[in-house]
Amino acid sequence: MAIAPTLSACFKENNTLLQITDTTGAYSAGNTGGYGSPNDASTDITSATILITFPDLTTQTVDVTTEINAQVVTGNYVFTDITPTSTADGVYSFLYTVVSPSGTVTTTLHKLFLGKVRCCLDKLAKDLPDKLCSECDTNAFIDRLLFAEGLYKGLLSLGGCYNLAGISKLLTKLQALCDFEDCNC
Repeated sequence: MAIAPTLSACFKENNTLLQITDTTGAYSAGNTGGYGSPNDASTDITSATILITFPDLTTQTVDVTTEINAQVVTGNYVFTDITPTSTADGVYSFLYTVVSPSGTVTTTLHKLFLGKVRCCLDKLAKDLPDKLCSECDTNAFIDRLLFAEGLYKGLLSLGGCYNLAGISKLLTKLQALCDFEDCNC
């Protein structure tokens, strides 16, 4: 058998750091693609890299060989936080390549990140009390806010279905709204 690596990824620290976790785990009857006998142990790995492709199609390669070799993996392993070269909203791809004595295996994770859009929508919502005055056009502001939240929820749904054309269309619309509202996220 061969290991079957898996990953998870998330942004943290106000979208300034990427946290990537090897979720392959240890070999067991319920996890036959895990590290350890009869598969290769994590300490047997000769190369492990993560190629990150950002929404603008630029890339960043992170070598995690030393980290995966540093211990016998018994569960999830959180790699050292990565400072990404891009923090744009959109679909990120993570190509995880693991080379061991048994061969080379890869897995790809696609993930939609929307930190800047979410920041914009939160700032708009925060401004709502200031829009509740007699000379303000409260209804128009609430309509824009609800419209933006509806687009955001639609975007999340499209991300779950990995509908790239729909994601691009809704994300462009939300980014234009955020630019118009001057959210500075």
